[in-house]
Amino acid sequence: MSSSVPCKYLTPLLGVIAVVVGGCASDRSARRPPAAAEPIRRGSLAITAGIKILGSVTMPAGFTPDLSYGPIELDRGNEVAVAGTMAGKSTLIGFGGAGMTTPQIIAQDYGLGAPHGRLIGVAARPDAAELAIAIAEPEQSQVEVVVRDGSAQGEGKSVAKIAGVFDRAQLRWLDATTIVVALKSDRPDATPSSTTGDAGIQLIHLADTPTTRALTKIRCELSALSFSPDAKWVVAQGDQKAPPVLIDLPNEACTPLARREPIRVIAWAPDSSAFLYVASGPERVPGIFRYNRASGNSTVITIASGAAAYASDGTLIAVGNDRLTWRAAASAPQKPIGAQIALWPIGQQELTLNSLGFETTPELLARASMGFSPASDNGVIDIVAVWAQQPVRELIEYSLSARAAFVLAATPVDAAIVTSWSPDGKVIAVIDGSAEPNMLTVIATPR
Repeated sequence: MSSSVPCKYLTPLLGVIAVVVGGCASDRSARRPPAAAEPIRRGSLAITAGIKILGSVTMPAGFTPDLSYGPIELDRGNEVAVAGTMAGKSTLIGFGGAGMTTPQIIAQDYGLGAPHGRLIGVAARPDAAELAIAIAEPEQSQVEVVVRDGSAQGEGKSVAKIAGVFDRAQLRWLDATTIVVALKSDRPDATPSSTTGDAGIQLIHLADTPTTRALTKIRCELSALSFSPDAKWVVAQGDQKAPPVLIDLPNEACTPLARREPIRVIAWAPDSSAFLYVASGPERVPGIFRYNRASGNSTVITIASGAAAYASDGTLIAVGNDRLTWRAAASAPQKPIGAQIALWPIGQQELTLNSLGFETTPELLARASMGFSPASDNGVIDIVAVWAQQPVRELIEYSLSARAAFVLAATPVDAAIVTSWSPDGKVIAVIDGSAEPNMLTVIATPR
């Protein structure tokens, strides 16, 4: 059984999981199949025996997935779309039907779904009921945003036409009737005020007659965006030209963060009061930090790790090691350490530490990630474990309600793997970019 101990001596270090001492620890190892149980091979994945495979299909010949998108759930989880390129054209393919084995091109540059231009952005509605696609149409000097029902036949409904010549778009559904789009040009002479430059952030309100409003007062330079659950805040995470900033969408105001280098936002608190981000810490070791909007301060959460998330009740979940320090991670990056998972109910002086049952190293731990589903309060931890001095990359499901972990699959350390959850948090889709040919596999979680 998992247990927790009130750690009142942690008050000055609330949230610093990496320096919690053993008095707050308990043990709960990740469950593994019996040694005799042979895994099920699907491309680069060795799936744990007994895991239900809902579908496994190879990508069409010549198609290369874009792993920056990951699997895109459609038709309320009954279809999975994959973005990529085929024959030199940006292509979006949907996989549906029994076992997800029926592929169908949803949209392609100057073809089906985008007859007048190139695909530059795509996003599914949170409930996976609809899909928004941004299409750059240079002959018309505009970007058109189209909404459609997954891979349903037809061109979909045009909901916005934004003037300008652009190369990239980031789309996000704020709710069922509002889409935000940020457009960028890769031209070196592009400026925010030019029609070929940066159009900033546009809000598209869906109705019988859709409307588009540009947030013209936002003057900070934009980079990759991360939106809060309440759709009132957005973090521009920074790049080589622009530092990270926090943007107040209703007031169209920018607040610089106390960092010059880019950050990577990995999770928002359910009430939008804080977010977790990965950045360099002391000794140039990466770590996870929590930014509190009210105070504007950042707190260390865990050292040499990229795996953390918020549960639906606000509990902070992070993977790390309670003995690890910045100096130790920098001086001995390949030294074996125990992998642990920590639970911290925000606002409480109590921390629960559980062993995941294997060792890793600071160097490998820094590569870990966690995809979390607030719908089921389950997460997929992507981490490299060390077994008999050999690194093995594992996909581990962690259930908050059961306080337990289960190994879903193993894969080569450098495999090009990306995952996503279905809207109900019960199904995981995996794009395997290392398989020949590339594969899409959809599995049901054990719980």
